[in-house]
Order: sequence, then structure tokens, then C-alpha cells
Amino acid sequence: DHAPVYTVQPQDGLYAIARDSFDAVVTYQEIATANKIADVNLINVGQKLWIPLPCSCDPVGGADVFHLAHIVNGGETTSGIAATFGVTEDTLLKLNNIADPKSLKKDQVLDVPLPVCSSSISNNSADHNLRLPNGTYALTAQDCIQCSCSSNTFQLDCTLQGKKGCPAVPPCNGGLKLGDTSGAGCDSTMCAYSGYSNGSSFSIQTTLFKNQTAPACEKGGSSRSVFAGSVWRISAISFHMVLILVCFL
Repeated sequence: DHAPVYTVQPQDGLYAIARDSFDAVVTYQEIATANKIADVNLINVGQKLWIPLPCSCDPVGGADVFHLAHIVNGGETTSGIAATFGVTEDTLLKLNNIADPKSLKKDQVLDVPLPVCSSSISNNSADHNLRLPNGTYALTAQDCIQCSCSSNTFQLDCTLQGKKGCPAVPPCNGGLKLGDTSGAGCDSTMCAYSGYSNGSSFSIQTTLFKNQTAPACEKGGSSRSVFAGSVWRISAISFHMVLILVCFL
């Protein structure tokens, strides 16, 4: 059940596989351990290797996050990287097992947890692990639904795509259509996407979702304690990095 699986090619080595094929998101030692390889210098052409990539849906500090792999540039510091992505330096250090911030090296890969929008997708849906940070979108439900993440509501905003063969989307109770909202502010309710089914027939589900996740509607704010300042400051990511594998893909 492990994925992804990499087939060893001529001239391959574990270090090169980790660095070149998977952008150093995983180390060659981790690949060796996952595949019970005693001698890291001894692998065979055609051998199947499980690549133990981190999962983007692991929570941090009790909060849902999207894990981003940031490749350290020359001159960068943990405090600077933390400030750029709106995460506390302490969280960044603990998540990456860094005891001394001065030990940071160029080209080192850091796991940076980005806050994600709240989701109304049912746990019974195949895409229940969909996680999106601000300014990003994803197609789901066989490309019939596009979901984006908005910093205004901290909720997934999903709409039906005009793709041929997509099923009709049922309205929510009260007649609201997908994406429609009733009420205002913290008392508003949205007709939200709640998943899809591939059973006897392909269908898309909706549900009413109350807006309780916007910053002004939160109480206490403890769920976002791992983040610093304005956690939604990044609308376009232009840094040298690679996104870690999304769990449901």
C-alpha cells in the first residue's frame, strides 16, 4: 500500500534519487530505512523502492496545515524563514528537529507548515484529506469541482466546473445553491461542497456550513498559536521550493 514507488535506473544511487528525483524532500537514509537496505551503496537496477514522502495532512499544534518543503537559500535564517511564511520560529525548529538555529545550511530542506482553509468535506468522501493554503486552488470530484482557499473566510470556496459529464449539484436545505451564502459576518451560512461518491453512480454532495473560522469569529485563537502575525500574507509563492505530497492524491 506504500506510495510512491521508484524503480531504480542505471547509474542511480540513493543519494541521487533523494536529491534529484525527489528534490531532497526525503533523505537517502530515510529511503534506506524504509526499504530495509543495509548497505546504502548497494541497490540494483529495476529494484522497486518505496519513497517515504512526508504527508501534507499531518496537523501541527492541533491545527490543520499544508506542509511545504522550503529549500534554504544562502544567507537565510530560521527566524527570517519563519517570518516570511507566518509561522513561529519555535514551531519551525521543533518540526525540523533543529537544536541550534545557527546550524542551518544552504540547500537544506525545511518542513514549513502553512495554515489551511477549514473544510466541510465529509470523512466518507475520497477527497476528505484535501488541504489548501491561501491563494491556491485544486480540482476534485473528477475535475467537476474547483475549490480555492480564501483569507476572508478561512473556508474552502468550491464551485462547479462546466465540464461535460459532471452530475447536477443538489441545493442545500433552504434552497441555497453551491457557493451561495445567507446572513452576514459570523452569522453567515454557506452552501458548501461536502464531497463526492463513486458508488453505483457518480454524485456530488453539499452541506450547510456556518462561518466560524474567519479571524474575527474565532474565540481564544489557540488553534492558530503555531502561526505568527498575519498568517495569510503569502498570496503568491515565488520561493525555491517544492510542495510535499498531498495525502489524497
